[in-house]
Amino acid sequence: MNTAPGTTVAVFDTSTGQPLPPPDLTNIVAVRDLGWLRGEAQLVGLVSTGVPRGRDGSVDTIVLWDAASGRIIRTATRDVAMDMLAVSPDGRHFAEAGSTPNEHSVRIRDGETLAVQQEMRIHNGSITALAWHPSLPLLATADHTKTIRIWDCATEKLAAEWRSFEVALHLSFSPNGKFLLSEGNDSGVDRVWQVPESADGNKTDGEADR
Repeated sequence: MNTAPGTTVAVFDTSTGQPLPPPDLTNIVAVRDLGWLRGEAQLVGLVSTGVPRGRDGSVDTIVLWDAASGRIIRTATRDVAMDMLAVSPDGRHFAEAGSTPNEHSVRIRDGETLAVQQEMRIHNGSITALAWHPSLPLLATADHTKTIRIWDCATEKLAAEWRSFEVALHLSFSPNGKFLLSEGNDSGVDRVWQVPESADGNKTDGEADR
């Protein structure tokens, strides 16, 4: 899920509509993105702690919560911005990246330890969106230069690349993984891109639909 920076998080049981204990937000001043790990067992979030970002003492932190109790299981910090995340289909890993001008890499982290398992430089412009393929080790990314890419995380090779007409702020694969939806705020037009059948590093520039 993608969220605007805020300081309130509510979790509900969808079968009953009843709220669950909220995540512990002690010392957290902004929540930037959230995702589910290990099915519905855990929540992972990118947050700012201490004071708002840009002020002395602000720290960008990854927080892992137990979803049932809201208690914090583990945290990890980084000395630069982390703004967006995407959880792998098996719920055991997640990718995170920052959207600041000097951030051009994505880090894939272990969902239990939060340790970096893989780091790839993916763009030359600031990163704007991430999305995992529903079944393959493919990660879709977008940046401020209006470039959209798909990476094969197993080989760290580029599997597809497109140039859009606007900056993509959200990316989403179709349930079968054959198409990628990109959404931007400029034109209000969503675009659908056809994902190549193989992730062998061959690039394509075909737009499937609008």
